[in-house]
Amino acid sequence: MTLLSNWQSLPRVRAIYCITHLKTGREYIGSARDLRHRIGVHHRELRGGRHHSPLMMRTFRKHGGAAFVVTILEVVGDSDNLLELEQRYLNSRKPVFNCAPLAASCAGVKHTEETRKKRAAASKKIWVSRNEDDRKEWGKTSSANMRRWWNAASKEQREVKSESAKRQQAAMSEGERAAQKKRLAAIGKVGGTARVKGKTDREIREEMKALVAAQKAWRASDKEGVVMMTQKMTQTKRELYGKLNPESVRAMRSRYAAGGISFQALATEFGVSIGMAHGVVRGKKWRDVQ
Repeated sequence: MTLLSNWQSLPRVRAIYCITHLKTGREYIGSARDLRHRIGVHHRELRGGRHHSPLMMRTFRKHGGAAFVVTILEVVGDSDNLLELEQRYLNSRKPVFNCAPLAASCAGVKHTEETRKKRAAASKKIWVSRNEDDRKEWGKTSSANMRRWWNAASKEQREVKSESAKRQQAAMSEGERAAQKKRLAAIGKVGGTARVKGKTDREIREEMKALVAAQKAWRASDKEGVVMMTQKMTQTKRELYGKLNPESVRAMRSRYAAGGISFQALATEFGVSIGMAHGVVRGKKWRDVQ
């Protein structure tokens, strides 16, 4: 067993792992192609307050990384068996910290009514803000992603997804069903299958490859334009979503330089995550502000 806070000492192996809270015995089970990297991601997300398991996040905030240990349940030789072995452990041990009952899938995750309303409102806001052409393209992308997931999913994962879709259909009114059918027809779905009108999967992949190649060629030929675009995108993101500005960045650095304050307290004072506070102070974030 290894303390979660000492994840750097873990080996780089392909394995099924378990993160256990020492006081309560609650577990999180997962699989990794690189164990040290995966546990490091868990530790970073827990410290930054953005881990996908709310219960594990609350426990970490209360007790810290020293209250968790990492155990290697099984070292796996073939990566193709990772998810299958992980699912066996999920079924047998039923870990409390895992949100989803299926390996590598969010199917089965139970959201609160408040979370459902927030997610629905956010999706509606994005949909309303798009024009007709953008809506069609959004539908095509979603269809292609769903098709890839379905092809890679196990039989059990497909059954869970199908049951969820059936429950949603049963809860819809006739008017809602008619509106959904109209939307599906607009983006090229026929008979419930995800197909883009007039194009095969091979044609779609070739178009995506050509687009990526064109972007790489442009980046190589116009480096100055790439820098300007990156700077503009960074500035736009800061204006739309950022909690900081140049004045608060300078104030944060001065506050830490004065001493007597931790990154946790600094993050709380300025209303940001620990990761953001650390990045600003160390100069990894907001590098353009001196």
